[in-house]
Amino acid sequence: MILIGIMGSKGKSRIIDILKEELYKNGKESVVIGTHDDSADAFEKLLFKEVEYVLISISREDLLEDRLNNISFNVIINIGYIDESNLFRNKVKELLDRINENGYYIFNADNVPAIDTDTEFYPLSFGLNDKATVTATSIDDLTCLCFSFCLQRTIVTFEKEVIQPFEKLYQVSGKYSEIYYYLAALTCMLIIGIKL
Repeated sequence: MILIGIMGSKGKSRIIDILKEELYKNGKESVVIGTHDDSADAFEKLLFKEVEYVLISISREDLLEDRLNNISFNVIINIGYIDESNLFRNKVKELLDRINENGYYIFNADNVPAIDTDTEFYPLSFGLNDKATVTATSIDDLTCLCFSFCLQRTIVTFEKEVIQPFEKLYQVSGKYSEIYYYLAALTCMLIIGIKL
């Protein structure tokens, strides 16, 4: 079972929707645990079905109230938070320390400050700047959200498959403001071994 945590002030639900849809298209079973979902249904699936992926929406309160202290994540996606107090940054650092060894931290390079941690995980940045591992070009949202997904550096998946840099055109429903959500979700799909 792969645990994927999604955190940020905005966009968690949209990223979860994209991930859930792509996993379903690829025949993968997933459950969502979060503030807007029926957790009883999710827990029943966890107990009685073979669930490959658990998507956990991480709220600000989850971090500040230490609700996730006993969970080790395979992947954490960080879209970015409005709260940048020292206390909050320390709580984010504590969460990152719970990423499994050789897990992944996918973060918004345009919005998330660097955080030092001793944990051995793979950081993958996404954003609209040229230093991000994953970016988008040729963005157009006139009739739909169209963009080129660009992997700018070689990455390695959970299964140790090496993925070389590439570009792929996407046409999806949405507006320009959702580009970050797609970059985060598609990056996650790559590292868990789902072909784009």
